[in-house]
Amino acid sequence: RSWRHLQPKAPSVSANGGQRGDILRWLQRGETLTALAALEKFGCLRLAARIEELRKQGHNISSKMISKNGKDFAEYHYHQGKTL
Repeated sequence: RSWRHLQPKAPSVSANGGQRGDILRWLQRGETLTALAALEKFGCLRLAARIEELRKQGHNISSKMISKNGKDFAEYHYHQGKTL
């Protein structure tokens, strides 16, 4: 199977938080995020690591395991107004 069809966005290295900031803003808008979507949208290869960093900063992000087409993966959600 070829993954060449995926053209991830170049990794963000901006002063506004880079990938972690992009991911946080995405989730805070009420969107959900999976590893594949994070790769496509933000060029992020290690979404679970970025989520863990955000959680350590006090952000309340939950994960739900999804099964689709015989594959299991995590889908992340942000909970507004709540911190750890």
